[in-house]
Parts: sequence; structure tokens; C-alpha cells
Amino acid sequence: MKPMRNRLFLAILAILLATAGCLGAEDPQAIQETANDADPTTELGVLPETITGIEHITRLDEVQAAAGIHVEAPIAYVAGLSHGFYTVNITDPTNPTIEGPLEDEFTRGVDLLHYDDRTIAVAAGQSTGMKFINVTDPTQPTLLSIVLEGESEVHNVITVPDTHLVYNSRSLDVPGVDIVDATNPEEPRVIDQRTDFACHDVRIGPHAERAYCAAITETQIWDITTPEDPSVITRIHNPSINIHHWATVTNEKDILLIGDEFAGSTDAAAGCYAAIDSPVSDRTISDPVGAVWFYDISDETSPTPLSWIAPPIPQDNIPPTPCTAHFGEILTDRGQVIVGWRAAGTVLVDFQDPTEPFIVDTEAALGDNWEAQYEGRYIFAGDTVRGFDVLAFTDA
Repeated sequence: MKPMRNRLFLAILAILLATAGCLGAEDPQAIQETANDADPTTELGVLPETITGIEHITRLDEVQAAAGIHVEAPIAYVAGLSHGFYTVNITDPTNPTIEGPLEDEFTRGVDLLHYDDRTIAVAAGQSTGMKFINVTDPTQPTLLSIVLEGESEVHNVITVPDTHLVYNSRSLDVPGVDIVDATNPEEPRVIDQRTDFACHDVRIGPHAERAYCAAITETQIWDITTPEDPSVITRIHNPSINIHHWATVTNEKDILLIGDEFAGSTDAAAGCYAAIDSPVSDRTISDPVGAVWFYDISDETSPTPLSWIAPPIPQDNIPPTPCTAHFGEILTDRGQVIVGWRAAGTVLVDFQDPTEPFIVDTEAALGDNWEAQYEGRYIFAGDTVRGFDVLAFTDA
């Protein structure tokens, strides 16, 4: 979820610009203040009234690889796998710049915790633990502490809004969810280890009363009104979904999206519309392999599958690179979603009629798109091959 937009931002920006001689063009405190109160009516623009497509804008070559990302303008927080962790300034999205790398720390996913006087990034590090990184000064990210190092896989992390709690999804190693209290990020504490859950990824609902656990063989809807003690409301089983990889819900809480990471994103996961050796002309219909599914959850106790969608396999996908829905983000109140679809690139799907979703556009630069998020009219993609890409929504 994105932070609340502050309509006083433009006035604050004017004051910052007027005092630039004192603060300096790269003053870290000014950068972080704008990060906490970013408004999409600045350089990042606003979403077009009608979105007709997406286009590639630029690539930041200095980011050698990117996995999970978290965007809160003007900073994108980028997990760089074995290359470390990056803070990327996106004030000018056509010319993003690295503010500060944190080298030698494996990271595969990231979320943020906000305190009165600082901002802390929480990074998933697999067997290297859950890492708490001080990014209050984005030019100097500093590792504060690590928990769960070597104890269990820290596969994906999510922070619970309005708390200092973090959920860790272990995925397949030793299935379970760790609940970490980071009230003091220098000394975070594991307060519960829930082996009754087996989540690969957890997303928080738009009103912070529900969480959605993609649990490999099923998707669970949780009640988190007491976030220290989540409970399962509903379990969704679908034999056509090979791996429940991520799940997210619309702002109205009535449509649930579930992404299928077919074959675990291995080379077996050609996925999408057809087998890799099928003619391109035959790739119009096929089995729902590596798809995004749409469910009606207006009655949470009785979810109803409505449809699924997947893009064509890229023509140049030889040897085959995984073509499965990995991570994406719903465009608030638009009935559209952008998805990092691995070899298929960045994919924009319209599901205003969730019984008949359709692909609006794709941007399939050769690579391996792990995750796509948006801010204003711009899309930011973490790619394990290409690194960090910037795209934009178009209206013509």
C-alpha cells in the first residue's frame, strides 16, 4: 500500500527549493522528507484518465540485478540479490540515480517501517536473515540488525501498517510465518512462529484488517484485526494453480488476484499460453499456466473463481526463461494491474470486468522481470537480469 498523499507537498517543495542554497541539492534530510510526503502531481505526474498502454523510458545500468522493490517517491528501495541493496532516487524518473548502495548483503525483497524520526527498510535475505537497514539518510543506508539468521528462510517480508510488526514468509524451507516486533529496530524480537501457516508471500489488505497469504498449495484470507495473532477466515484451493505465489485484493475488497508461479520459475516454466515449441499463431488460447486468477470474494467465506489470464510466450524466449506471474500491483480504483511476468516483461491487464480480463499492453525487454510497482504515471520494475527499469503509462 502507498502512503497517504499530502496535498501540502507542493508548498513544502517550494520552501525546499527556496532554501536550496542552505540545504544543498543532495541534502539527505530533504530527500527523506519528500519521500515521506510525496505527491504524484510532481515530476512523477498523475495517471492518465484513460490508460491505453505502457512504454519503456530508461534503464539504470548501475543496478546490476534487482529482485523485490518498494517505491515511496522520491526513493525506490531495491533488493539486489547477491549485489546488495540500493536506494534509487526517482525524483526525475527519466534519469534515476543511485543514492546509496549497501554492498555485501544478500537481499531478495524489501518493505519499509516508519518511525517518528527515521525510516527503516526491512529486507528478506533467505538464510542470511531478516535485515533492518536505516535509510533515513538514503545516501548512507546502514545495516542496524539481523534476526532469524540461519534459523529459517526469510523468503518474503511485509510490514503491518500502523505497527512495527513484520511478517516473514518462509516458503518451502520449513513452512511457517515468523512474526517480528521491531519496535526497537536495533533489537527486533521474534514474538511468534506460526507453523500452522505455510506462506510463500503475504500481502496486507487496503484497510489493514485482512492479509492474504499465498501458501503454495492454497491461498488463505486472514483476519489481522489483532495483527500479533492472525487467524484464517478462508482457504482457497484451485488445482489449476501450480504454485500460489502472491495474492492481492482491490481497494473495495471484493476481487482477489492470485498469481501462479508455475513450476517454481524454473526453466521448466515456459508457462503462459502455450508450449515453447508451439507456433506463435497458435498462442491465443491454452491452459492457464503461470496465470493470474480473479476471484469474487465479496463473500469471504465463499470465494468464487471468475477468470484467469496470461500473456503470450515471448517469441525470442529461447532457451526458455520462466514465463509466470511473479509480483504485481493493482492500480488503485482503476480495475487494472501491472505484473512483472518474468520473460513476458511488464504486463498491463484490465479487469474492470473480472469475468473477461484482457491484456492492454506488454513491454517485454529481454530479461527476467521479478516485480513491477507504480508511482504516479511511472512504473518501476526490478529485473534479475536487466536491473532497474522505468516505464510509463500512456494515453494515446
